[in-house]
Amino acid sequence: MEYRKLPDGTSISTIGVGVGNYAYESVPGEEIERIFSLAFDRGVNFFDTCMSASYPAEAIAKVIKGHRERLVMQNHLCVSYPDGEYQHTTKLSEVKDAFAVELRKYGTDYSDIGILHFVDEDKDIDRMVENGLVDYALSLKKAGIIRNVGFSSHTTAVARKMLDVTNFDVLFFGVNIGYDYEPASNGGLRLSEERKELYQTCAKRGIAITVMKPFGNGQLLDDRTSPFGKALQPHQCLQYILDRPAVVSSLCGALTTEEMAESLRFYKTTAAERDYSAIAAMQTMDMAGGCTYCNHCAPCPAGIHIGQVNKYYDLAKVGDRLAAEHYHALEKHADHCQDCGLCSQRCPFHVDMQSHMKEIKGYFAIREE
Repeated sequence: MEYRKLPDGTSISTIGVGVGNYAYESVPGEEIERIFSLAFDRGVNFFDTCMSASYPAEAIAKVIKGHRERLVMQNHLCVSYPDGEYQHTTKLSEVKDAFAVELRKYGTDYSDIGILHFVDEDKDIDRMVENGLVDYALSLKKAGIIRNVGFSSHTTAVARKMLDVTNFDVLFFGVNIGYDYEPASNGGLRLSEERKELYQTCAKRGIAITVMKPFGNGQLLDDRTSPFGKALQPHQCLQYILDRPAVVSSLCGALTTEEMAESLRFYKTTAAERDYSAIAAMQTMDMAGGCTYCNHCAPCPAGIHIGQVNKYYDLAKVGDRLAAEHYHALEKHADHCQDCGLCSQRCPFHVDMQSHMKEIKGYFAIREE
């Protein structure tokens, strides 16, 4: 196992355990215990606690009991579980109550990383500041209840703005090959300058990045859903992530002990097996027809964040329940599309976005019935 450092000096394993889909996939408590036990036995010390329903917390609390001091736990402010189901809240009184419950259910009185949850639009930044949520998180740090304060985001430009609000310690962000590459002028692919700048800014400021969605919720590992038209290997994805500036750890979602073991096999692979350089040589045509969330289609006259709408749709289709919640929290949805066609004209991957928006609208409408 390899370890890196958080801003407060805490050592964190470069692979951690993500739990977002446990409840949605109805993973039994006994299997959750086995997944965590396997990870801890192999040297993993980092895990996140944001999930679509609260029942897995009992199994996790059972495994970490007696080992809390050697573990790095990332908890989320602005998340509550009324009736056991995930709910996003930015009301300060509710956030305070929910975070107290969050710590108590894991049998601890502190969090190694406290995350202000879900900062994806400019309005979210305003709400975090105006509602006193940033000040509250900083007060918890001053009191020693949170040791590193951070926030989560899925939007590069918004994350960059949020970094200027205060001296954050951690950014919880989606990093993977599929999110980071964009079309190059030669018809191939290149790293997004915007995302590269975000990572470099974090590195310069001493802000650690913990990573969500290292495999794009499994999309990158499947020929049918990979934006590159071919499946990548988990160890290629992880090496790419750990090569990014400021990244300290990647949370690997594992629904079985076998999946956890496969992620941990990363440390036994050769440099050649982890090599991902061939991605940059792929041509644009290899990705034609699928949205890569590059946002070259912007701006949308109707105000739709097209990249975010597509990302949440893709994640929701492969089982990410929180993605549906995040979709509905957006200010503008697929049903706001005016069918003007500008996005389709601008798309470097030739996506028929007008038809795609109708498809997304229908998908979420069916699931609301």
